Amino acid sequence: MRLDSKKKKIILITLLLDVCLIICVVILKQEYDKALFEKNIGKLYDLDVRYGNYMTQNMSNGVYNRVEKAIKDYMDDYQSKLNDLNKLMSENNLNNILSIEYLSSNNDNLVNVLNDVNSYKMMINDKINELVYLSSRDGINNNIYYYTDDSYYINLYKKVFKFDLEKNIFELNEKKINTNYVLNIYIEAIDFLNNNKDNYLFEDGKLQFKEQDLLDRYNAIVSKIKG
Repeated sequence: MRLDSKKKKIILITLLLDVCLIICVVILKQEYDKALFEKNIGKLYDLDVRYGNYMTQNMSNGVYNRVEKAIKDYMDDYQSKLNDLNKLMSENNLNNILSIEYLSSNNDNLVNVLNDVNSYKMMINDKINELVYLSSRDGINNNIYYYTDDSYYINLYKKVFKFDLEKNIFELNEKKINTNYVLNIYIEAIDFLNNNKDNYLFEDGKLQFKEQDLLDRYNAIVSKIKG
């Protein structure tokens, strides 16, 4: 009986040691996974939001991989939308829309010109509004729920997401205000011309109104761009 009792103790001790070893391995693995995740995320902070490649290979393990993917997908989408906006604004051909050359060549299609300007204005506003939301804390925080519902990893995501996108909100809103201001003047000027098509003509490279009052009203509209 004594031998059986010793065997039982040895077996019990062995089991306890095995359990402790397993727990230690699990804890070490979790710490390693977390450290690897934080290292991978840390590399992203040095990237330029306009040009950096956020879609590097995911290297984190387990659910950390999902959190890393959530951050990289978000920043890649943000970068794409920001570049789309900058491209749309830089490649538009509206800067000369009130030039004599443009107006004289499009005088029979002013309604189409108005539609083009309004469409462009809508696209700009939609893209800016989308970026404002993505720059907000609500937009950032809501993103993680597409990848996990585990509260630990949700809180971890919110903790490690240190890209200061919120600082862009003021600049984006200013850009929207300034762009809308100019586009609204374009719309007002073209609409004025469209409503007075019988009261002006293009002569000697100039826009000539039949009445001084109409000329004054038109000049008052376009002068707001410079003012």
